[in-house]
Amino acid sequence: MDPKRTKALVALLTALGAAHTSAGPNTDTSPGAAAAKPNIIVIMADDLGYGDVSCYGATAVQTPAIDRLALEGVRFTSGYCSASTCTPTRYSFLTGTRHNQSIHNGIGRIGFYTGGMKARLRDEDLADAWLRQAQHWIEQNRNRPFFLFFASHDIHVPRMPHERFQGKTSLGYRGDAIVELDWCVDALLMEKLTS
Repeated sequence: MDPKRTKALVALLTALGAAHTSAGPNTDTSPGAAAAKPNIIVIMADDLGYGDVSCYGATAVQTPAIDRLALEGVRFTSGYCSASTCTPTRYSFLTGTRHNQSIHNGIGRIGFYTGGMKARLRDEDLADAWLRQAQHWIEQNRNRPFFLFFASHDIHVPRMPHERFQGKTSLGYRGDAIVELDWCVDALLMEKLTS
């Protein structure tokens, strides 16, 4: 793989802000065209506030992987979201349109997920499962330009981090979930840089 393509444009977008652009489908598969188009990974972290990561001033939790993105990548200092809940925000980001109609946003409130036993995961295991799927997807698409939307649940209610992150900060599960998110970002960066 071309070393220039191994540096993906990775942007950490929070529910505080998201911008949308559309360049259309990537249909040019010639070798020269592939090198000119970057791989893009967007990480959406619902409920992560501006001051929740160390590059924006947090002191009670350290986020070295996210800090690295801020140092080497695109750093957003002002942003707006289309809604105060996750589903319409994600919808708006992915489609570039506002969604003024009601979108059911109650899966967590229902207490279970549907879709068979394979869709049922403990909250504590979601980050690992989504990370494995993202890493597999990157591996499968490493030889062509791609766009990956990684919608993390880590900071999102119910904020239940995996047991290996519980107690890592003095901020309780929320701080521990921020550390778990940073771990996911680091794993995605490592996967991308070794692709």
